[in-house]
Amino acid sequence: MNIKWLRLRIVGWWIGCVCGLIYVPASIGQDFKQSVGEWSGDSIESWVPALVEWRYKKVRLRGNVVRTRPRFLKITGYGARLTWLKYQLVLEKSDNELFATMFFRCRTHKKVYRSCPLQKVPKLRRRITRIWKSVVRRLEQKRSALIAELEESESEPLEWNSKGEVVMEGRLFSDDDKSHTVDSGLGLSSRVEVSASGEVFKGKMSAFSRVDAKDQNRAVSYFEDTYLSWEFDNHFFLIGSQILNWSATEAFHPADIINSRNYDGNIENAEKMGEPMAQYTWTYDSGSLSFFYLPMVLSPNFPRSTNRLSLLDNSLVGGRSFWVTEDQEVTSAEFQPQYAVRWEMQFDTMDVALFYAQHVDRMQPVIVLDSQFVVHPLFIPVNVIGLTFQQVLGSLVLKGEFTFRDFQDPFTSPVYGAIEQQDHSQLAIGIDYGFSHSGGSESMFLLEGQYYAGVDSDVRSQLGFFQNDLLLGYRWSANDEMGQELFLSVISDLERENETMANFHYSRRLSDVWRFKVGYRYFSAPQKESLPAGLEVFDEDGHYFLQMARFF
Repeated sequence: MNIKWLRLRIVGWWIGCVCGLIYVPASIGQDFKQSVGEWSGDSIESWVPALVEWRYKKVRLRGNVVRTRPRFLKITGYGARLTWLKYQLVLEKSDNELFATMFFRCRTHKKVYRSCPLQKVPKLRRRITRIWKSVVRRLEQKRSALIAELEESESEPLEWNSKGEVVMEGRLFSDDDKSHTVDSGLGLSSRVEVSASGEVFKGKMSAFSRVDAKDQNRAVSYFEDTYLSWEFDNHFFLIGSQILNWSATEAFHPADIINSRNYDGNIENAEKMGEPMAQYTWTYDSGSLSFFYLPMVLSPNFPRSTNRLSLLDNSLVGGRSFWVTEDQEVTSAEFQPQYAVRWEMQFDTMDVALFYAQHVDRMQPVIVLDSQFVVHPLFIPVNVIGLTFQQVLGSLVLKGEFTFRDFQDPFTSPVYGAIEQQDHSQLAIGIDYGFSHSGGSESMFLLEGQYYAGVDSDVRSQLGFFQNDLLLGYRWSANDEMGQELFLSVISDLERENETMANFHYSRRLSDVWRFKVGYRYFSAPQKESLPAGLEVFDEDGHYFLQMARFF
């Protein structure tokens, strides 16, 4: 391979990575040479249309619409590191303006930019333009040095990055006339992340903590993504704590089973705690196959009795969590081997994932009493088979999740008596419909439903907050420099009468480093039996909340 072709490879690979839109094969170096002269680093509008037109000559054309085939790629780039990026790009030229719809997902995060002028996505524009200029400058200054390093196969130095946020949190409940509960909160939460990345190596440490001046029992801290990883060719290895996102839906998540939760907050999307694991992933053109070994069981964080969002009736006292071993012994020992495998596939505009997990369930505990009448959540081993899917149909996105849980056989504990959790399946299906407004903002309507099968209504009411529920939601995004967003949702139980939850929030940036969020959460679920079930534990616990975040 001569130096000219090697140089073209380097330029093509870097530009494809930083854009996050394409991957430039070396076999089309001559076309690349002819096109690169037409681009300018001064503005995104001058080079993105030419780039897209050059790269996607052979995709389907429908009038002025260009729709790329969904791809699943390993991408690394200067200034940003995205691994295993799944994307689909739809471009449409209308009134001499380029509109872009981009769907992409990384390992643990997903985001959607719907149809809007590409220059109306300020965060993406600024980031790409900044990285593009930096890449051009580096290539001009160190072209010969980069070629020499590549020829000598020397490792690149580690690139260090750090970021974080501090959030002041306030919330206000109506007075419940109970002396032991705290009806207001004034908290401070922080999240810190430090990462280092090299040619095949990456290390990351992120941690979260919260304290509250009004309720000391709210104090919590835990690791999120804290791991070491290696990747080369189409192989990826990771060891450490990680937050996984196996869900495809907005509020109902039967397939998102791995991470323990912190339930002091948003119950439909509770904060996740990092799960210790070892992971190996093999990627190929249309998907990936991942294997997980999980050596420990982390207990979820349940709010204490002083917290208005406590999951226990006020007459009960909560104790520590226990789990059951494969030998049917009740223990609190954290080291319990667990396993999982997940297969992700892409078919044109559809994403499908199949998985199997043998682990200790942390979502549906059995509640037991000890001799002192203290309540303990008891987590049971379970075999889970499930799938998730997302199908893009123009402005519609169909999504769904299904799981079947096969719990350990019933047994009798000498301390807690009969221990049993019934096998059952869960199904969640949703539809998103999004469209753009003339000013560049976007609207999205959401419809989701969840159903438990294989158990009767009394058992369903004890398995989770949402047993046979329907969600209606609306999200508005301004797509402006301030990142304004408005969200409304209502969740209603279709099986149990008078169980409703509503959520409203508005958020925006105040500057590059400040952002605020304000909203209200409403609960109405009068208790029907001797013990509360479902949303009844939150009846009359509606509250206002305000968050002021400082990023650094």
